[in-house]
Amino acid sequence: PSLVLQERGHIPPPQAGAPGILALADRDRLRRLFAEAGFSDPAIEEGAFGFRFAGMDDYWEFLNRAAGAIALVLKRLGADERERIRGEIAEQLSAFGGSEEIELPATSLVVSAS
Repeated sequence: PSLVLQERGHIPPPQAGAPGILALADRDRLRRLFAEAGFSDPAIEEGAFGFRFAGMDDYWEFLNRAAGAIALVLKRLGADERERIRGEIAEQLSAFGGSEEIELPATSLVVSAS
């Protein structure tokens, strides 16, 4: 959804190193932050999980009610633009399921250190 909103000019692209939902997705940066904080030998493991939605209507409701900044941007838009954005997002989500269920894979990086 963020990429669609960026492409349509509703939000700016994130700045490198800025806070955000994926700000700690870079393993090297994450390891460096822990080392700089005084932890030795930070180890990073992946925890796989997923988000499931009962179709596009369910996902769209999630975006409009629970997706923080995305929901705020969507609320400011007119009905026609929201429908265009919904269509573009639905097109991109078709790779993750059909109209009956959408499953979005995700990974959480878990750091352990002493």
